[in-house]
Amino acid sequence: MGGYRGAVDITRRDLIASTAPALGAAALAHVAPGTAPDSSPAWGLRGFRVPCLVISPRRGYVAHNTYDHTSVLKLIEWRWNLASLTPRDAAARNIAEVLDFSRPATLAAPRYQLPPFVGLPCPVGGFADYEDWLALRDLAVSTGWSLPA
Repeated sequence: MGGYRGAVDITRRDLIASTAPALGAAALAHVAPGTAPDSSPAWGLRGFRVPCLVISPRRGYVAHNTYDHTSVLKLIEWRWNLASLTPRDAAARNIAEVLDFSRPATLAAPRYQLPPFVGLPCPVGGFADYEDWLALRDLAVSTGWSLPA
């Protein structure tokens, strides 16, 4: 999304899928994580639920199915007729299910002017300062951790 400047223009062919952990709230989820087919049964646990925001011309729709991070990969494989990479993405639900191909795209969405953004370098001696990492290393060694030289 860094390539967008000024107004963001979503066309009928665009889809943006954004996943992000719920800042610790997922650890308090009332539903235990399920499993999914995977190369190794030990890797099949899905983990905590993670919200996904799909931005496309379809408006006002909320999906309530179970999707996996590999559901985005499943969409790419489906769209370009590619083979699955793993058993997990082969069994994943296609996130394209949330799209409506039966109606023309709604392109009359409002346009928002976004202010320009210019990042600044991190200040010297800020959060990940070298001395902090040395102190963390010393603490780990003092509590019995074996670290590479």
